[in-house]
Amino acid sequence: MNGNQWAGGVCDGRAVWCVIVCLEKLMTLRVRWLLTMGWLGAWMPLAMAQTLPALPQAQAIPAPGEASEAPYAPRAILQGGIVVPLYPPGSPFLKMDRVREAEKYNMSQTVAGRIGSIVNIHNPSIEVHRVDRGINMGAVVIQVAGGGHRTLNVGTEGADFVPYFYNFGVSTVILRNRLRSDGYDAQTDAVFDALQAIRMVRAYAGQWDFDPNKIGIMGFSAGAELASAAAVQYADFDKTNSAAGDALAGVSSRPDFGNYLSGPDAVRAEPDGTGNSGGCAAGVPGDGGIG
Repeated sequence: MNGNQWAGGVCDGRAVWCVIVCLEKLMTLRVRWLLTMGWLGAWMPLAMAQTLPALPQAQAIPAPGEASEAPYAPRAILQGGIVVPLYPPGSPFLKMDRVREAEKYNMSQTVAGRIGSIVNIHNPSIEVHRVDRGINMGAVVIQVAGGGHRTLNVGTEGADFVPYFYNFGVSTVILRNRLRSDGYDAQTDAVFDALQAIRMVRAYAGQWDFDPNKIGIMGFSAGAELASAAAVQYADFDKTNSAAGDALAGVSSRPDFGNYLSGPDAVRAEPDGTGNSGGCAAGVPGDGGIG
């Protein structure tokens, strides 16, 4: 049987050649089709994007206030926040030569309107976020953000926890304390800010529907150093700041509970009734790189 003979018959060589040519043409057309569709698939989104209307800009982006001749007035970083400076104008706790300077916000580069951190804080404050009366448990947590005493990470360690605690009926207060990078002492100035925040929240507890016996403090990293120090230094602070001219005289700065995250160990009671913060001598923020 020759090359053109198959089992049971004879195959015309020219017919076989025609079939091969047709298959090659079909494959060529299919490859061209696939390439064309691939090109269209790559360019179609771009072509569609060119026909869509421009997107609007993000709204309600937090921004610091402007400097003026008066002490700087801190602004809320979240909608509905009540911002209260910790100290009255002219307080010896403030630096009169810097209290007018505006804060500086570091915003996210990828999410419009999302605040990352704040620096240049010279008029420390608290930002209060209350829960609805129907779910109010009476408790409030003061958030003390970290940042190595160089910056205050009020985004991930402050603002993000407001809706979280809200779901449990717990109000939130974001502390804006002074920083070592701005010329302040973390062992005194920043700790005093934390203690003053507790006093102020307790003083206004009735107006804000807080239980004065359910005021806690929660610190992150460097903020945990301040929170743990507040838990052991409140008695001295209250005694020192008990003058008749102090509007908060007689209001305790003692926190009712505390939580210390990624910073010093939790405050532990000593036999004499004092406390000590692991990682910070006697609950005082140190320079051990924490934060």
